[in-house]
Amino acid sequence: MQGYTWSHHEVRRLLMNLSRPRALDRDPVALSLQRALGSSSTRSAVADVVERTFSKSETAARLERTVVEQCDLQGRGTREVAHELHLSLRQFFRYRARAMAAIAATLSCLLADAGARPADRLLDAYLQAYPPAGEHGESAVQSDERAAYITTRAQLGAWLPFHEAEVDRFGVFHAACTRIHMARRYDLEGETADADRLFEDVERDRGSLSGEQAAHVAFLLADTRYLIAGDRGEHRAMEEQLAAMAATAKRTPSPELSAAIVMLRHAGLLAARGALADARHLMHEALRVQQTHGELSFVAGCVLLEAVIFLCGGHVERANALARTARAVQPHGPELFPSACALESMTALALGRAWEPPPAPPAPFLRTHHYALLRAVDARRFVRAGSFDEAYAAVQTAEAIATASAGPLLTCYLLETRAYLAQAAGDRSQAESLYARAESAFSEHNDARWAPIMAARSLPLPAR
Repeated sequence: MQGYTWSHHEVRRLLMNLSRPRALDRDPVALSLQRALGSSSTRSAVADVVERTFSKSETAARLERTVVEQCDLQGRGTREVAHELHLSLRQFFRYRARAMAAIAATLSCLLADAGARPADRLLDAYLQAYPPAGEHGESAVQSDERAAYITTRAQLGAWLPFHEAEVDRFGVFHAACTRIHMARRYDLEGETADADRLFEDVERDRGSLSGEQAAHVAFLLADTRYLIAGDRGEHRAMEEQLAAMAATAKRTPSPELSAAIVMLRHAGLLAARGALADARHLMHEALRVQQTHGELSFVAGCVLLEAVIFLCGGHVERANALARTARAVQPHGPELFPSACALESMTALALGRAWEPPPAPPAPFLRTHHYALLRAVDARRFVRAGSFDEAYAAVQTAEAIATASAGPLLTCYLLETRAYLAQAAGDRSQAESLYARAESAFSEHNDARWAPIMAARSLPLPAR
């Protein structure tokens, strides 16, 4: 874990928020820094990081410090500062990149020292499930690269910050797989342009692969795009990616497991379309495939889908128990763990129970629509408890994240949450308007998996 640093896109976004005070005050990284440094505000915390980064810098680094202080802290224009420093724009951006790398290293040290990286525990869990052992017959070089790839994949799954330069140490195959995992993280964090760019890189490079490696990359790429389409309620796109997965499954290194994954994804699509009995039957067929036994991600995915099916059937107690099980089975990963947390929180709310989230996650997770959904559920819980200030704060955090990501189903849920807030506050006209907007927007996607949670009208209101 030593030497692992924050990515440039994370630092860039933090610096950009200096010109947006409200966004900065809600920024999870800035808030973590404020707590770690004991600063009076998030802005002063960021300024302190810049000061710490360059306080002992050599003369050669003075330009980097000046670039950050002038452009980010003082808000001056790029061309103006570049001209004043007698730099071309290319030189200017080179110094800016160096400055961000230095700030990233400082961030890593500060937040690690403050104990703000509990993802190490998740990484340990991942590596126990997928130990970096070489395959039989691999050369030492191949084994070392595979071990490095699995560790990098674990770090991505444990929500640790990452840098795209990590792929430079890999050959074409492991580099392509790593870019796909990074693209998924980018998409979850609202960086859709960066995700698309990495997908294009994979499409370009996979032509140089052949046999099982080419099939594996194609399968992983289609599976990841299926998950993204599912997040957005795009059933047609899910179906297209499912067909692409099925076309390559038999040529992958583990064709039986790949075929079972296709069955599980197909079951998820059936559930989204409301064919719950067919979805459950297909999922159970997938579980009968021997190669799935011991695959934690696969088993947890089946448990979570079963929880969703039970919830859609009105069996909230059973859904809650299964969501809790899925979270325990899969204590890591950018897909199942947060989804299980959200479902467990929702069902606990429906049952009128308290729910405590896991220990504070790493800062990158706090930018994802998974976290936004958790905060939206929290907002409804706060309303029921009569804590309106906390409810408004929670929903504002969720809305800020949702604005940066493509998540129409999440947006529908947030509209309903706003409606519930208005209803609880006694503003019936505003509540009805928001409910109507939410219901209209949801009808465009009509994802049966979300239907049971789009039920704010039926939630009890706090005693007035």
